[in-house]
Formats: sequence, C-alpha cells, structure tokens
Amino acid sequence: METEKTKRKFTKVPAPVCALGLGLACLASATGGFAAFLAIPALAIWSYVLAVGAIIPLALYLLKIAFNFPAFKQDLKHPVFTSIIPAFAMAVMILSHFLGLIDTMSGIVLWFIGIGLHVVFTITFLFSVIKGFKWENFIPAYYVAPVGIVVGVVCGAGFAPTLGVTFSTLNLFIFWYGLFWYIGLLPDMIARLAQKTIPEPKKPTIIIMNAPPNLLVAGYMTLSLPPFNYITVEPVLALMLVILSLVTTVYVYIMLFKKLLWMKFNPGFAAYTFPTVIAGVGMLKYGVYLGLQGNPLHILFKELAVIEFIASTIIVLYVAVSFLYFLVIKPKIGAK
Repeated sequence: METEKTKRKFTKVPAPVCALGLGLACLASATGGFAAFLAIPALAIWSYVLAVGAIIPLALYLLKIAFNFPAFKQDLKHPVFTSIIPAFAMAVMILSHFLGLIDTMSGIVLWFIGIGLHVVFTITFLFSVIKGFKWENFIPAYYVAPVGIVVGVVCGAGFAPTLGVTFSTLNLFIFWYGLFWYIGLLPDMIARLAQKTIPEPKKPTIIIMNAPPNLLVAGYMTLSLPPFNYITVEPVLALMLVILSLVTTVYVYIMLFKKLLWMKFNPGFAAYTFPTVIAGVGMLKYGVYLGLQGNPLHILFKELAVIEFIASTIIVLYVAVSFLYFLVIKPKIGAK
C-alpha cells in the first residue's frame, strides 16, 4: 500500500524539473565565474549552495524513474517532455565541474556519464520525433537534445590539462555538431514562431530560443581560452554567433516581460532558467576574448554580462521558489 502511494507521488514529478536542475546548475557555475570576475569571494560560496540546490530536482526525477519507470517511459514518448529530458544530462555535465574540484578523475567520469546520457536521450528523442512528427509539436524545446550537448564543452574545460589533445578534439567536434544542428533547424524554427500558434502551456519554451546561440558563443570562446587554448577564433563566425545571441536575448526578454512572466505558473517555466543564465556566461567569455585582443568593446560586453547575470539570477530563483510552492506547499494546502 505504501509502495503504491509512493509510486503515485513520484508520478506527479514533471519532466521540466530536469530543466530546473539544469538552470540551477548553470547558475551555480556562472556564479563561480562571476565571483572571480567581480572579485567577490562570497559569491563563490553561493555557487556551491546553488550546485547542491540543483541536485534536488534531479534527485526527484531520479526517484520518479526508480519508483515508477513506466511513468518515465511515458515522458520519453511525450512530444514535449522527450525534448526536455536531455536537460538532466546537461545538468550532470555541469555538476561534473564541481565534483572535479574535489577529485579530478571523479569529475571526468561524471562528465563522460553526462555525455553518454545525453547521447542516449538524444537518440530516444530523435526516434520519438521521427516516429510521430507533427508540425504543431515543433517548438524551441527541440533544440535541447541536439545542441545542448555543447554545455559539455563549457564545463569540461577544467579537465583539458589532464586529458590533453584528444579531449580537446572531442570537444571541438561537439561544438561543430551543435552548430550544425542549430543552423540547420533555425529557418524552420523562425517560421514556426512567426506563425504565433504555439499553445499557451508550451509558450514558456519560446525562451529556449536564447540558449543555442549563447551556448555556442560560450563553447567557442571556451575552446579558445585557457585552459583549452585549442583553437584560434574565426572573428566572422564569432561575430555571427554574438549577433544572433544579442537578437535572441532582446527577443526573449521582451517576451518575458511582455507576457510570459505574467502567465499562471506551470512547470514549463523551467524553460526560463538555463537560457537566461547561459546568455550572461556567453557574453562574459566573449568580453574576455575581446579583452585579450585589445578590443575596447570588451568593457561593454562584460558590463552586459553582469546585467544578464543579475537578471537571470532573479529569474532562476523566482522559478525555483514557484516550483517549491507547486510541488510541496500547494499539494499540502489542497489536502487540508
């Protein structure tokens, strides 16, 4: 009887908690980076707190898998959830950075586990899409599986000195793989958004449009900066990605403050987290790159990065608190 009750409880854990875990993990990593950039040691402490916080929604989803595997299989068949579940693997990749600070080899193992999970989830996603593709289900969340793996490049930099050239080559391949998918899907995705027919529950996924170009900027810059120092940046490609990043950032913030933040909360709000955080990370890394080139615009991009970091922190914490109310407090109130 108790087992059945537990199964029912974890069945209610929505797949978007994976995206929340990813957002918190990314914010944890970003907070550590901005703590060093702004020379505020106290921020570094908060990065570890946020990393622990990221584990909580991921653990909830793991418990759902453990206690009710059929419910997880249904998520994999769901036209939207199957595109969001790879966020779990992305979060694992980011958390490998924190584990690597404690023990490098353990961090490397977790990084490869995250990559492996992402590949498996991507294959599952592609099979699901190919089997029952519908244009109305084609939404920005479809970028998570094919492009999201580039997060491994951004958070795997600390392992480059240990694993050497082969690891760097793998990360360069991952970047080009993500770029290929982003450019390939972009015309159809723009056409889909231009129709303005995405239903209300799926509208939060519009914010995911901000993630791919900013993630690609972050990944590209990471490969060129220490400790990778593996490539020489092609200025035209970098500029193209930065322009796309700026355009999508303006677009999603207009959408957020015009409508999306004022919608009634639903688990899809998790889509607001990672895309807003990675934007600040991408701009900071581009600013650092410009600074090394002696380009005076580096100050502008670094200032923009700080603004985006502050804004994304507020958004992620708002979504996290909303999830806490939705999953824990609201059910208890309803049970009274």
